[in-house]
Amino acid sequence: MDLIEEGSPQPTALEVATRADVALRSIRQHFESRESLFLAASARHAERMAVDAGPAPTARGTTNERVARFVEARARELEASSALRRSATLRETTSAALTAALRGPARDRRRETERVFARELGEITDARARASLLDAIDLVTGGRAWDALRRDLGRSRAEAERVMATALLALCSAAGK
Repeated sequence: MDLIEEGSPQPTALEVATRADVALRSIRQHFESRESLFLAASARHAERMAVDAGPAPTARGTTNERVARFVEARARELEASSALRRSATLRETTSAALTAALRGPARDRRRETERVFARELGEITDARARASLLDAIDLVTGGRAWDALRRDLGRSRAEAERVMATALLALCSAAGK
């Protein structure tokens, strides 16, 4: 994880062994492939994220209050996992196991979104329109959007949070129409 976070999105087993100060064969004894090593690192990252996570956003309060808490929590998560996300993107097309592993956190994020914005989603009686709103919220609060703001557009974290909040507020207000 340290190597990935320091800018080496696909560290070799030799780099990992050197960093861990162990023999290369030790890496190969514990991990049968680079994929299994990456999956273990991803699991370790998820454990770290769970420990470091602040309070989960709640469904209480006004839309503005919930959006503010949600954006703060989601930005913290996305910022902390950006290096791993870049690394995973390089591997996901060739790794069915990694693709499956990435679906779990995506489902968790979607459930959190449904919980926090249950009021807005509940205002929509048409199931397809409700699913579309949830998809739109997922899109603007997801890792790819965050990475586009931070890396591609060069926005600061605070600017990226403002963009996310603006998009969320617009989507939430559209739900009531």
